[in-house]
Amino acid sequence: MILSLFLLLIPISTYAQSDHLGTVKTNQVLYFGTSPDYFPFSYYDADKKITGIDVKLAEEFANRTGVSFQAVDFAYEGLVDAVSHFQVDLIGGALPLNQIIQQKTDATRIYFDAKYGFLALNAEAVSQNQIDFMRADTIIGVRKGTPFEQYLSTKLIGRGLLPSERSRAYDSWQQLEKDLQSGVINMILLDEPTYQRIFKIGKSFVFEQPAWLSEQFVFASHRGSNLIDEMNRVLGDMIADGTAQKIVDQFGSLQAPFAIKPNYLRPDDNFGYDDVSGTEQACSNDMLLMGIASDPAGPERIRVYNTGSCVWTTSYFVRQVDGYPSAIKRLPVSIETRPGFTYEFTVELSDAESAEQWTRWQMTAPDGRQFGQSIVLQRTIDSVVEETVQ
Repeated sequence: MILSLFLLLIPISTYAQSDHLGTVKTNQVLYFGTSPDYFPFSYYDADKKITGIDVKLAEEFANRTGVSFQAVDFAYEGLVDAVSHFQVDLIGGALPLNQIIQQKTDATRIYFDAKYGFLALNAEAVSQNQIDFMRADTIIGVRKGTPFEQYLSTKLIGRGLLPSERSRAYDSWQQLEKDLQSGVINMILLDEPTYQRIFKIGKSFVFEQPAWLSEQFVFASHRGSNLIDEMNRVLGDMIADGTAQKIVDQFGSLQAPFAIKPNYLRPDDNFGYDDVSGTEQACSNDMLLMGIASDPAGPERIRVYNTGSCVWTTSYFVRQVDGYPSAIKRLPVSIETRPGFTYEFTVELSDAESAEQWTRWQMTAPDGRQFGQSIVLQRTIDSVVEETVQ
């Protein structure tokens, strides 16, 4: 029996120093926290590697700073706590400049500022505010596998602004145009460059851009980090020399290597705060992956560390959020785990049929909020037959 332990715990004690940039250069590595669930900014490619616009921008920043680069998968809701607790140096990945980012972190300049729009037969068909949009019976069409489908799935369907049955994804722009003309759909979601390139010349459509249909993204680090000033400087250089635009063009022209589904896991902009009162939660949930013990003839043993201030009760659980299908999608915590203590669970595998298995799990609080570093298992194994918590 061969047992190998891969320690994944990120050193955190040195990040609290005032010269954060100097610490990164001394450690010779930039740890980048991201939630790879938003194409094309941060996602897993066909080889199950984290990539995307934000990842490549952060990697280029590391290269120009003279250090190596490591992307670390975290739950989206746990990114702010991860960088605030010095588990990573920098966070990004379609990260909006919202109240939480502004209050709890130091953020860079806005590096991505996009305004989307609706293509319609007439301007009256386009709702200029979210309330009218939600009340309408409009059916939205979108090009499959594009950033527009990701936006529609996450920011419109995922946030409850658009019922999923009021959306249609198409393999071609030609079919989108045909169904718009025939009334099968009422509008097409796209950006202005795509409108200019495909629909403006020789067409009778209108293109309207409601003010609420936009995205603005930043990178962030812990409060007082001098890494942000350097990141702003390097971002300016990358914009000036064309590197940033090349990265955006490279990924913006790709088609997603997976089916983009409605994303209910990436929450609204008030993550970390109570949905009703807007007040900060009494304690914080955070988790760091300490290691995975891999045994080809036995179960995977995963050990996690409670780095937050909340006690993990038996109402907490580990949830599978992506990857190879399994019969059990959530594994409840069986032993109360206090802050500063570790917890271990196992995933049992069998030899029934060969397959390349890749699964992604995240710790989840009783209220459904996900937090902490993601647990990614990958090896050539056979189908999952049993998963238990110990």
